[in-house]
Amino acid sequence: LVSRLFLPFELAAFASLPLLNEKAYTSASFKRIISEYPRVVVNVASAAVESYSDFVKEFDMAVDWEICESGKALYKLQNEQADALYVVLSGRLRSVLTREPGTREVLNEHGRGDVVGLVEIWTLRRRSTSVIAIRDTELCKIYATLMNFIKSKHPQVLSNIIRLLGRCIIEQQQQTISAVHREPLAHVSNLNTIAVIAVSDEVPLTGFTVELWNALNSITPTELFSSYTLQDMLGPTALDKVNEYQIITWLNQQEDSNSIVLYQCDVELTTFTSLCIRRADCILIVANGEQEPMVGEIEKELENLTVRAQKELILLWHDSTDRPRRTAEWLDLHGWVSSHYHVRFRDRVFRQRNPKRMLRYKERIIRRYDNRYTDIARLARALTSTSIGIVLGGGGARGAAHVGIIKALKDHGIPVDIVAGVSIGAFVGGMYCLDSDVPKLIMCAKQAFKEAASFWARLFDLTYPVSALFTGKALNRLLKSVFNDVEIEDLWIPYFNVTTDITSSEMRVHRSGKLWRFTRASMSYIGILPPLCDPIDGHYLVDGCYMNNLPGTLWRYCRASMSLAGFVPPIFDLTDEHLLLDGGYVNNLPADVMRSLGVRTVIAVDVGALTETEFTNYGDSLSGWWALWKKYNPWASPVRVMSMAEIQSRLAYVSCVRQLEEVKKAPYCHYVRPPIDKYQTFDFNLFDEIFNVGYWHGKTLFEEWKSSGKLQEGFAFTSAQSFTDLAAMVSKIHRPFETSLDEISEEEGDDRIPLDLVHSAGSSSSKMYWNNNLIMSGQRVVISRDDVDLFDKLLEKSGCAKQHYVLQECYAEHKDWRKCKKEIDEFRKCMKVEDRTQSADDR
Repeated sequence: LVSRLFLPFELAAFASLPLLNEKAYTSASFKRIISEYPRVVVNVASAAVESYSDFVKEFDMAVDWEICESGKALYKLQNEQADALYVVLSGRLRSVLTREPGTREVLNEHGRGDVVGLVEIWTLRRRSTSVIAIRDTELCKIYATLMNFIKSKHPQVLSNIIRLLGRCIIEQQQQTISAVHREPLAHVSNLNTIAVIAVSDEVPLTGFTVELWNALNSITPTELFSSYTLQDMLGPTALDKVNEYQIITWLNQQEDSNSIVLYQCDVELTTFTSLCIRRADCILIVANGEQEPMVGEIEKELENLTVRAQKELILLWHDSTDRPRRTAEWLDLHGWVSSHYHVRFRDRVFRQRNPKRMLRYKERIIRRYDNRYTDIARLARALTSTSIGIVLGGGGARGAAHVGIIKALKDHGIPVDIVAGVSIGAFVGGMYCLDSDVPKLIMCAKQAFKEAASFWARLFDLTYPVSALFTGKALNRLLKSVFNDVEIEDLWIPYFNVTTDITSSEMRVHRSGKLWRFTRASMSYIGILPPLCDPIDGHYLVDGCYMNNLPGTLWRYCRASMSLAGFVPPIFDLTDEHLLLDGGYVNNLPADVMRSLGVRTVIAVDVGALTETEFTNYGDSLSGWWALWKKYNPWASPVRVMSMAEIQSRLAYVSCVRQLEEVKKAPYCHYVRPPIDKYQTFDFNLFDEIFNVGYWHGKTLFEEWKSSGKLQEGFAFTSAQSFTDLAAMVSKIHRPFETSLDEISEEEGDDRIPLDLVHSAGSSSSKMYWNNNLIMSGQRVVISRDDVDLFDKLLEKSGCAKQHYVLQECYAEHKDWRKCKKEIDEFRKCMKVEDRTQSADDR
């Protein structure tokens, strides 16, 4: 090896180095050699190239390695013939669809490891979108002719390419959901770099970034850099102009070795701040919510820097704050942000400490985030696309089960990062997002149900049924007493509800405005409540269940979401003067809308009435007199025939029922249906009974999820695929691990858990390394990312899911398998890895 790396005249000098006496050369040893003899790098590269196979050399000659500068188009002509696909090595791209001249819609963003243009190449279609670079992006361009060459020379890769192609097609189908909604949806996914800037120097930026770094690090490996830390690590001149190339190369290496890199920008627009903003996939704009709304100096310069990365507004609050205020004013001033988050901190974060000291000792001064319910933990899950959302469907008094399900979620340690509601679900969800204290939620919901069950309140609200049986004043008064003047933007937990816009005949998703109003609109059931008029466009809104039963001022939108047609009149939206009705008419369980917002795990709770399917077969014609005789004749056999009102009601729910069936089959959705079929829509006096049914059903169900390891799916982070990951997905070449346990040094930081598998008498043992949900083995059992289902079936068959979950929790806590020896032994014992009575496959 030495003779290959050094020229003859260098060998004499090298022989005197103490490195020759080492038994094994480590990374540190090699770096010491390079520092003494930089020429070694050239010799090593030459030796490496000689070891490449002919196919690798052919591939390297056929592909192009390109850099697409920020703001430039990778390809900008839709319907042009596709001649190549692209693999994102670093940076970020954005797919844009031009529907009409001057009208563009963002469909998706592509981060490190994503493949762009695969569907068009493989299906011989023209480009369907335009793609531009959000930041400087390194790409590997693979031509269609090269793909054809690979197919012909290595046909065994076809099945794996088809699997990858299927994933791309499914993602494109999911993107079509955004076309239904009137607002642009978030595309925060597969982020690699996040820049954090402050609106003013009064923002405790260092305290926030350290807390965020700690929360992100509990999900996936994350590194935090600031101008202070870079100068500490690379020297005081690291940020000088002459060292720009070296610092960019070094940062590229850091981004490649960490799932997420967090850049804390300076308060002013320095060279380092500009560098961070240019490299950011997402920019967090941090402000103190208790201060006067304002725009920061750095924000004003973003337009000059041609920054196209997605921007999020973070408002900081003291933990003693009862609820946020004036969020709408902040959003009006920051019209370029995609979404916003409210984050509460203790006073220690707001104290201005020495930022250099905090960053230098961040590992010591911040403890691990075991509390999944903190606002910063919720933000970390949103940035890593591991959020958990709950969708609360409509169903009248059966909605008391929603409160029980929420309590069961809390008892089992399942956090809720975003809430969607329709009809009664909009009401319960709004109360929970206003104050996530479950005992307070139960008390408020019980009191509200008691008022809704009042006979006198219903009696005095009756009116001549022009549009509905009730005026809606009683419900408005109830919602205003619960929500007051709260805006949807001021809720601690992100929230939206769904209504039916009967003015424009479409589904409406409400993420801003008066909460009471759009909750009322989402509860406007036909015949019960009149539609609500949207104050913006004057459209009539009704219960969203007519289009999607699972999905401004808070009380107003809650009232709109509860406008059951025929009972309470629709309610006007003051922003557009549209009439709004109960959202259940269009989408009574809007899990698809929740998914389109980037939520990974969706728990959809359905409390709607079951659809009756048993009717009398009366032949090809029906006499109303015959049906009337059968109904009132005590001696005639009963018949079941739908009335005109029932037929109209069924027609109103056609799209909702179809949507519900799609939700049940969706892989991302965990469908929950409590046993509440015997309860009626207006059984508001049975709150305690229905609540207990929902709670005990949720408790039993979530315990099953926990024992089977299903709960862990919501917290598992899937890192971005590297170029070598994509190659492994196609080639599927698995080699055994030759490394023994003793060879894994603590200094190398290997975080794999070794599990000895003894196959059969006379066979050698192999090491199976387990890292989160990924199992890799040298011989018998090889479970890759594509074969996780096989591992789940193996766990289910063995009955060891509980031990597997305990082992995962231990490793997640300690990040060191040596501290989980007891859990490893329990898992091995349960799996019977040394039981030779088993078949080889089971072992």
